[in-house]
Amino acid sequence: MKITKVKIYGFGKWHDKTFDFNQTNQVIFGLNEAGKSTLTAFILSMLFGFANAKKKYQQYLPKDSSTYGGELELLIDDDAYRLTRTQGKSGGKVSIVKSDDGMKVSSNKLHEWLNPVDENLYNQVFSFNQQALNQVFNLTNEDLNEYLTTMGAVGSQEWLELTKKIQKDADHVYKPAGRVTELNKEIALYNDLVNNINNAKQKFPEYVETQKRLDQNKKQIKALQTTQYNLTKDYQRYEQLKQNWSIYEQSIELTDKLKQTDEDAMISVDNYQQIQNLLEKQKINNERLKSINQSVIDEKENLAALNLINFYENNKVDFDILFDQLADNQQYLDKVILEQSSLNQLLTEQERLMMQYQNINGKVPIAFNPDDFKNIVALIKSEENNKRLLQEIEQKQLAKKQDILDLNQSIDQKNQVQKSKWSTQQSILVGVSVILFVLSMILPMPFKIVGLILDIMIVVYTIIVFKQSNSKDKSSSDALMQIQNKRQMITAEIDENQLKIGKLDEQLRQTDTELTDYQIQYVLDDFPKNQWFSIQNDLSRIQSITDQISQKSAEIKTLTDKIKNYLNQTDFADSFLALNKSDMADSLARIRGFNDKLQPLIAESQSIKNKMGYLNEQQKHEDNVTADISNQINEILTQYHLTSIEQFEKNYDLQKQFVQDKSKLNTINEQLPVEVRKNLARFETKESLDEQLDELTEQLKQLQNSIMNINQEIIDQQTLLRTLKAEGNYTELRQELAEKVTILSELADKWLTQKLTINWINEALKDSSGVRMPQMLQLANHYFELLTLGHFTQINNISGLLTVVSSDMVSFEVGELSQGTAEQLYIALRFALIMTINKSIELPLIIDDGFVNFDKNRKNAVLKLIREISKKVQIIYLTADDSGLTGFDNDKIIKL
Repeated sequence: MKITKVKIYGFGKWHDKTFDFNQTNQVIFGLNEAGKSTLTAFILSMLFGFANAKKKYQQYLPKDSSTYGGELELLIDDDAYRLTRTQGKSGGKVSIVKSDDGMKVSSNKLHEWLNPVDENLYNQVFSFNQQALNQVFNLTNEDLNEYLTTMGAVGSQEWLELTKKIQKDADHVYKPAGRVTELNKEIALYNDLVNNINNAKQKFPEYVETQKRLDQNKKQIKALQTTQYNLTKDYQRYEQLKQNWSIYEQSIELTDKLKQTDEDAMISVDNYQQIQNLLEKQKINNERLKSINQSVIDEKENLAALNLINFYENNKVDFDILFDQLADNQQYLDKVILEQSSLNQLLTEQERLMMQYQNINGKVPIAFNPDDFKNIVALIKSEENNKRLLQEIEQKQLAKKQDILDLNQSIDQKNQVQKSKWSTQQSILVGVSVILFVLSMILPMPFKIVGLILDIMIVVYTIIVFKQSNSKDKSSSDALMQIQNKRQMITAEIDENQLKIGKLDEQLRQTDTELTDYQIQYVLDDFPKNQWFSIQNDLSRIQSITDQISQKSAEIKTLTDKIKNYLNQTDFADSFLALNKSDMADSLARIRGFNDKLQPLIAESQSIKNKMGYLNEQQKHEDNVTADISNQINEILTQYHLTSIEQFEKNYDLQKQFVQDKSKLNTINEQLPVEVRKNLARFETKESLDEQLDELTEQLKQLQNSIMNINQEIIDQQTLLRTLKAEGNYTELRQELAEKVTILSELADKWLTQKLTINWINEALKDSSGVRMPQMLQLANHYFELLTLGHFTQINNISGLLTVVSSDMVSFEVGELSQGTAEQLYIALRFALIMTINKSIELPLIIDDGFVNFDKNRKNAVLKLIREISKKVQIIYLTADDSGLTGFDNDKIIKL
């Protein structure tokens, strides 16, 4: 699977945005907050589904009204598809169409393409960033080795987490030196139980005797409790009488009090209700009078406000001019506000750009004019071409110089071999000839003749060898001549290339001089040449903003002057308008409000006068009603020989108290049955009733002490029985021992199962990883050597221990490596794993700025490795560092 295009409808900060991706290696450059992480999250969400509401901050809901979702164009097995995902249930609504004919494909196809990879596994294998590398380095030596050696088993991280959980559960069951784990505690209990069995037989007779005494005490307690029950019942009966004594006394007091009241002089309910109705009417009438009086005051104030009409009539011409020009000046003010807002935005943008581009002297670069722009483009392009040609020629020069050295070495070797070979042959032949000659002189016949013949033969052979040697020397001389001619030709080419180098150096110096002049002319001293063109839009924008600021400032001043001249025409009405001319908006609003207020005043004046007449009539009517109500109240008060409402209310409250006391007495009499009242009447005072209760209390106390003493004996006996029973008899303890053995067996089986499960998972992971590990290590060796610039040459996995070997043949465990080297080892193994499984699982690799701990050389090495593996796996590389972008083609870089 390869991603060829990303189209975002709405996702986080992105909306209505399209990115075209390269099929091999796509670089995405952007500073912090540029949206790189959001773009990565969008790609993963499109493949595996949107986050639900439980993961609120992973949803990236659009900030505007854009549709949530987007499209991915995918290339799968040379067929192009368009994947669309929008907001919906279960990760979003998905549709897939084939790009060439628009045929719709089942959404289940996406699962087939990704299978067996889910989002979690994708993040473990096909995506990593600096945070993931830091987590790898923070592992312990043992955990880091285990993580790297099982990397070949896809999804191994979940299995490793499972083994840790199972180990934790196993430790809760049993530890060799543990005390509080389940199995350890049960073993200790088992040992105690065995000791108790040995002592069981000795305590049984004491148990039987104690049980017999306990049964006797329980019978005695039962008899005492019967007596206690009867006494308690009597006590409760007298206690109930005591509780009723207070209401008994109240009934006597209330009876005496009610006899003193004359019921014939009481105020009737009808008269009381009549008084209450009259008082309510009086209250309502007073409220009406108060409201009428307030209305009269308000209308008088309103009538006083109508004095504005006289001033308006006296200055009608000036007011009409003022009101006629009001709408135009309001439009001027609205335009001033709009233009001022636009001006503020321009000033803010100008300040931002000036701060961004001004140098230490406060100067800002100048945008290129069109002619100079073309010249600078041509000069930079020429400079790049000349540098490239110069580099190519210098590389050729190095190769040709190496050829000269090789040819010189060949010439020296041939000369030396010829001389050495002929000198050796001459020495041997001459030596043999001399020896044979001497022997022929001293030996007798016929050996002398044989020696002379052999000597002659050697001389002849020497002559033949000399002729053959001369022939070979001639052939060797010809080959030597050819080498010398070739050397001469290469030397000539070197001289010719040296002239080209001098010419290119001169052209580069001339180009650099011209570019330096342009740099000074356009104040670009603080900007490298590779940024000149990228800032031209901003520099042009600065000039454009400056012109717009001048234009808008002039327009605002013109409009403001018109409004000020208009407001100067209001001096004649200053006492009524009270304008603050420095606040033009408030002044115009006051003029508009004054105009709106004048129009209804004339009609309102007559309406106020009519209303005041009506209010006066109402006031007279309510005064009459008040007098009538007062007369009716006085008649009722006179009937009961009273002079005020306060006396009337007081007498009626006393009457209500009489009714309450009478009702209370009836309630008390209902609470005291005749039998209770008779029993209470037997006691003259409450003290005599208390004496009877005290006597019963003493009897109960003595009885309770007896019960407590016997209960204490029972408790002691029960405690002794529980102690003896806790130690148990032989049969019970044997049964408990059998049950304890069963518990021990179950816990031991549980612990052993957990330990065997852990061993099985570890072996399975090693076997699964071992299938790919040889092929992975072969690739990882190459990648690791490249990433460490040859410092480490080999990765070994021996008996589950991962080690690396340096170029000087020193072996290191992974825990001994620096953070940067450990990260490079992790990256080498990760890349090797991806390349190993690429034939069966082909998905893009996403790298989000994962090399911050790398120095410049090793970072260049990892970028070179990315370019190498991108020939087989699509890589999406996101970075905020522009220093490494020069190694990538411009068509493979997206700048956010």
